[in-house]
Amino acid sequence: MNLEKLQKEIDDVRRKVKTETISMSVGEIMSKIKRKEIIFKETNIDVKIQSILMEKIFIGLEFPPVYIFQNRAGIWETLCNSWTLTTILNFYNNKFKLIEGEYIKSWKGLNYKDLTEKQKIIFRNKRIDFIIIDAESENIKKLFTI
Repeated sequence: MNLEKLQKEIDDVRRKVKTETISMSVGEIMSKIKRKEIIFKETNIDVKIQSILMEKIFIGLEFPPVYIFQNRAGIWETLCNSWTLTTILNFYNNKFKLIEGEYIKSWKGLNYKDLTEKQKIIFRNKRIDFIIIDAESENIKKLFTI
């Protein structure tokens, strides 16, 4: 095994991969989705899982970043963790009612339209991290197909 060759190969690939990490509010994300600037497959997620994610949002906990491939037109395509976007979109569009949470019990049966304006602002201001892989690194998309 040639470890120097291995290191050179790793270094060469790392130089070619261009990424950027950004943080966007849910409100900004919703605007990008409406303008069709984010493409993602909506996934079928259990209401319990979606409610847990919403509870994390409202109590200020972080969760894994969404991996994005930015194509040459500047459109974002999700590579990993699209369930985050699905849940945000479903909640915003009143597609599910929250179930009793571990910490927030009194929102059982509510959805976005039922919240106060202050609560909606908390939701829309929540920041989600994105790791954006540039179009120049298109071959890296293959690593997200497993």
